[in-house]
Amino acid sequence: MRLLPFLLLVAVPASAQTPAPGSGPATGTASFTAYQRGVRIGTVQTWVSRVEGSWHVQSTSRVAGTLNVTFKQLELRYDAMWRGRFMTMEVERPRDKTIDAVTDEQVRTRSGTIAAKRYTVLEIRSQPTTVEVWVAGGRLLRLDVPRDGLFVVREDVLFVSQR
Repeated sequence: MRLLPFLLLVAVPASAQTPAPGSGPATGTASFTAYQRGVRIGTVQTWVSRVEGSWHVQSTSRVAGTLNVTFKQLELRYDAMWRGRFMTMEVERPRDKTIDAVTDEQVRTRSGTIAAKRYTVLEIRSQPTTVEVWVAGGRLLRLDVPRDGLFVVREDVLFVSQR
């Protein structure tokens, strides 16, 4: 996994955390230019709005270079205290991934066992990297990148040790 997508997800909320009483981050738009080794490789556009007491962050981006990712749509919703509540994203990474396998799994959550699918994906980097994505009911359960020692598990999923 590359660091830039994660930075793009948290850049606006991180700069807006803990606003003074009665104030808050400015709503509106911001545009960014991405560079790699001094060469312009892309752009990022972000919109921040306040809707019914919550914060909405929307973004689109197209970044080439070694990252080569396009966020066609990214939406993050936070409550009034900037606690994450909802996220959707549509990402396009041309030529980067091949699905190697899809496996049916049973995953234990706090509310019981649910049926899930585990997608094993090969991410093409300088060194090909296996990524596993676990999904149930259209929602992400878990993301594993063993080579990087990274795994992310949804809060209600009971801990499953790494393989």
